[in-house]
Amino acid sequence: MKMTFKILFIISFLMNFSPLIAKKNYSFDELINIYLNAKDTIRSYNFINCSYGISNLFFDNKLREKFSNSYISKIEYGFCRYRTFDDFKIISHSSEFAYLENVSSHFKPKMIGKGKLTVDGWNFGFGLNNGYGYVISNSFFLLLEHISAINWNRIDFEVLSNDTNLRLLQKKYDEKYKFGYLFSTGISFKANNQIILGTEYTHNIVFNNVTTKEFVKMLLFDNLFQFWIELLDPILREKYREYYPLVKFLYKNSISITLWQLRKTNESFPFGNHKIPLNINKLSINISYIFE
Repeated sequence: MKMTFKILFIISFLMNFSPLIAKKNYSFDELINIYLNAKDTIRSYNFINCSYGISNLFFDNKLREKFSNSYISKIEYGFCRYRTFDDFKIISHSSEFAYLENVSSHFKPKMIGKGKLTVDGWNFGFGLNNGYGYVISNSFFLLLEHISAINWNRIDFEVLSNDTNLRLLQKKYDEKYKFGYLFSTGISFKANNQIILGTEYTHNIVFNNVTTKEFVKMLLFDNLFQFWIELLDPILREKYREYYPLVKFLYKNSISITLWQLRKTNESFPFGNHKIPLNINKLSINISYIFE
């Protein structure tokens, strides 16, 4: 609780002293109105995305046995928006999406071997993707991405480990529906306003036994770090100009990486039960098609 108050104080300080870092002074009400109305003034487009990549599952790196590498195939559908700032040659982007994903040790080229502890499962969820990027030409853009999503997972551990500790963890998840929370960081190239090709790294934490109350507290805690930069977007964009896409990308993803690293062995950090979650890391290649 003391940590939460400290974070609130820091955010309040940044908001109250925002004129020190900007040429134009924004009131708190103006910032709220800009944030709430931003999506209403930009046209939305539909998009569909397909992904394929490699992933690995683990509970705790200290456990002796490792799972076989698995392979992910994913499809997304959602809505996206883009806005260019010609003075700085940068572009902002945001999207909301729903997705369905398969995670399997078997969906791979035949020449690639697989380990003993194979898995097969799937998950679905809803997420947000936003950030900035750079205008390379009239029809070519570089997008820097920060993605977060909630999901529901069902994993089938086809082989149980001989390691007693690992086998007990497997049984807590095996063929059961479990709630999860993921973040991704990615880089994409948008061409001809229709095709996006990119790559992303994802860390999905599948909770062992997090209650709704604990998850809501975690979500609020995360957003204390993440939301203030969204609210101060106009000020920080004016301050850092063409460097802002990189500043925002590094800030948001460094916060997420830090929190997810801390939750690898303590699923509800900084609150709760200190139980070990199931971790799923993924590296994928994505292609999207944008349409009206």
